[in-house]
Amino acid sequence: MVPRSRVDTLIFDYDGVIADTEPMHWRIWAEILEPLGISFTWDQYCEFGRGVKEAGMLAKLLPLQTPWALSELEEQGAQRRRIMLDMWVKQPPIAEATLEMLLSLRDYRLALVTSSAQCDVEPVLRSAGIYRCFDAMVFGGDVERHKPAPDPYLLAKHLLGSGTGLVFEDSHAGIASAQEAGLTVIPIADPGQLSATVYRELERAQSESGVGVSR
Repeated sequence: MVPRSRVDTLIFDYDGVIADTEPMHWRIWAEILEPLGISFTWDQYCEFGRGVKEAGMLAKLLPLQTPWALSELEEQGAQRRRIMLDMWVKQPPIAEATLEMLLSLRDYRLALVTSSAQCDVEPVLRSAGIYRCFDAMVFGGDVERHKPAPDPYLLAKHLLGSGTGLVFEDSHAGIASAQEAGLTVIPIADPGQLSATVYRELERAQSESGVGVSR
């Protein structure tokens, strides 16, 4: 566990933490799978689809499908995501309070750790004006083993040159990944509450050290 009075690094997941994208990801896959006679519920998505690579999710949903069929489904998902990305670049799915919070944390080192591809995330961050807030970023293509393996967060620690920090995660896979990497995790159930949660945790840390939080 990280002594909260010494917190100087904050690490964020993207989908479901910084950006409110998870419901749309679920809808995309629910629509793709429906013609196959598969009802893919939100609870199922949260259980084994949230925060993981799509190939792993599909393998659990369709254990008897051929590699060709899985590839075809992934391509359908990629096509629909490209349409959504155009929409998200024009109107980033990020709460105004989150944008203000990230821009205000100049006294902290910030990192982003996501299973999503850089091409799906960077344009949205740039459009929202927060790309340069992060001192380090780890995308899905940067590691061979993805969440829940610790590799993404271990790489973030290496890039930051820091072994401590608070991680803000929403998925079971992401939480397991960060904990396995030796980091303290703050669960996020609603991306709209990220800003309030971050400030609360920092105020708790600073109260232990007698220093106020800069905003």
